[in-house]
Amino acid sequence: MRLFLQITVFSLFFNLIACTSTHTQQEASQVQPLKSIEKVVLIGDFNVKSEFSDEKVFDCLADGILDINPKLAIIKPEEFRNQLFPYFTGSTSPHTPEEYKALLNNPLVNRRIKAMGVRYLITLIESKTGTDYNGGIVCGGSYGGGGCIGLGLWDRNTRLDAQIWNLQSGNMDGNVQTQAEGTGVMPALLLPIPLYFPATEAATCQELGEKLGNILSGKT
Repeated sequence: MRLFLQITVFSLFFNLIACTSTHTQQEASQVQPLKSIEKVVLIGDFNVKSEFSDEKVFDCLADGILDINPKLAIIKPEEFRNQLFPYFTGSTSPHTPEEYKALLNNPLVNRRIKAMGVRYLITLIESKTGTDYNGGIVCGGSYGGGGCIGLGLWDRNTRLDAQIWNLQSGNMDGNVQTQAEGTGVMPALLLPIPLYFPATEAATCQELGEKLGNILSGKT
């Protein structure tokens, strides 16, 4: 009976804390909805120390964008870079409004971008994940056996920042920041058993992608 009561109390506690929440801040009033003939490209930023490659940026954001509006046209980063080579590769990638404007004033670059129909370029500029551990688990042993008791908790948070660049004007038309927070749970009744790992990275990618999908669809 006592064990049943402990399990019931823990289950209620687990349901209260084992979740992941997200929130978003944005400045994107200048972004206009994409027209049917216009496209958006998702790429990494070579100028920052980030684990996000082109592929990871695309995988992080594309699904969320298309969940909001499946009709939005997203061009693959490798296609974009191949069409614009040697621009937008390594040292030739722009990172400021002045650099974007200078590059877009190049007739060849401007012509190729228009031929692809790309209006907006979205890149992730910052990624931060942190973990704080709380609670405690005590383990012990004797000739009669051993075990652990307690509750381990850890708060995990992930933040992603995205910039929306207008390839027609060379301006940064939008900046979106999304953060996800969750609490991990590992009870110990004889043995520590991890029950919930907060997937804050996946939640942040999905939330940011959906927010960008709304912005590009004019739903903000």
